[in-house]
Amino acid sequence: MKNYIFILAMTLSINLMAQEELGWMEMEIFMMTTGLSQGETVRYKMEALGTVWRAEYTSPPSGYEFSNNHNLAYYPIFSQAPTGNTNFNNLSTIWGYNWMQPFITYNQSYDSIAHELYKVSASLSDQYFYLDYRDDRYNGSNIYRLAPGGLDIWILYNKNLNRFMYRKQGIQNPDPQYWIQVQKGDYVGLWTIKEVSTPTTGNFPDFWSNCLSVSNDGSNHPKLIWGPHPSFTTTHFYIYRAVGTIPIDPKNITYSLCAFIDASTFEFTSYDFVIEVDPTHYAFYYVKAFNSSNSTFSSATNGVSTEGQYVPYKIAIDKPNENQPLGFDLDQNYPNPFNPSTTINYTLPENSFITLKVFNVLGIDIETLVNEYKQAGTHSVEFNAGGLPSGLYLYKIESGNFREVRKMILLK
Repeated sequence: MKNYIFILAMTLSINLMAQEELGWMEMEIFMMTTGLSQGETVRYKMEALGTVWRAEYTSPPSGYEFSNNHNLAYYPIFSQAPTGNTNFNNLSTIWGYNWMQPFITYNQSYDSIAHELYKVSASLSDQYFYLDYRDDRYNGSNIYRLAPGGLDIWILYNKNLNRFMYRKQGIQNPDPQYWIQVQKGDYVGLWTIKEVSTPTTGNFPDFWSNCLSVSNDGSNHPKLIWGPHPSFTTTHFYIYRAVGTIPIDPKNITYSLCAFIDASTFEFTSYDFVIEVDPTHYAFYYVKAFNSSNSTFSSATNGVSTEGQYVPYKIAIDKPNENQPLGFDLDQNYPNPFNPSTTINYTLPENSFITLKVFNVLGIDIETLVNEYKQAGTHSVEFNAGGLPSGLYLYKIESGNFREVRKMILLK
């Protein structure tokens, strides 16, 4: 017989009267677990990875401020499986079971949600994922209240599958088949769970200069996570990186363009760098927003760094239990500089659908060289730039989780 445990991991309502007057406070995260043995204990943790913003205690909040209160940003939750059976398919049975209120300040006064990028983990597993709460619409707005399910979020750790999941919007049945699985190291935004539009960050003070974090993608590659620029009209994000050997020489740190992506994406994984306990290299990163309509850049985010091993041109996608291959490779074009044609070689370790595109330095798509299913092996494609002006161009290959960008120079 299966046993289930249900935890209310966070509640920000004060009392029935306060709930009526301060409806914006009614935000709850429901942490649920299935597959525990009787008497087995699980520990959940939500840990902030960077700057924390919290809403001022007003209705609606009059503003946001920085918070150093780690009781808002981090809380381990202990609980034990029930000795009896909880009917996981019966809302009337699971509701109210073992409620807890961890996000309370030390003086027992209530605060609204701390807005931050959280690492969510469970003690019974090596699984974790990143949950982004940095959306200033969450308090004092109807956007999330009108979304299916209101302000509540339901997160499940399924021990049998060894996976975190979140519940699909509009689904009342909490059976795991109605949940969306989250892979180890995945990034999930609050707006994704609630199925609403891109978040806004304009009310968070100094958001852009504090938003960038570096974490682990689950396979020991650096995962960069940031957010939307609060005031700049963005069409692309440019990721810059400096790589060097340890020890670090501050005089020889040179940044170069690592990748650029569209404005709807707030994460990037650097697959050619491997995080290691005994590092031989370092990598520094920062991000700029770019507007292609007027060719302008924003200021840079804060910088982040990590240490490990740099593996140029060799991409290691080594996620366990997913049969991900090794050996994706995108070669430097030859000749380079070129006029007017050049050849680009790339290697696929398995049959894959890929895209290979050429962009100018403004991020404008110049030409799609490949957009089809390809067999495993090494392939070549020719790029003819006869009608283009001299200058720097970029070519990018994408296939599943693999993405790499290289530079080439057209010199006429």
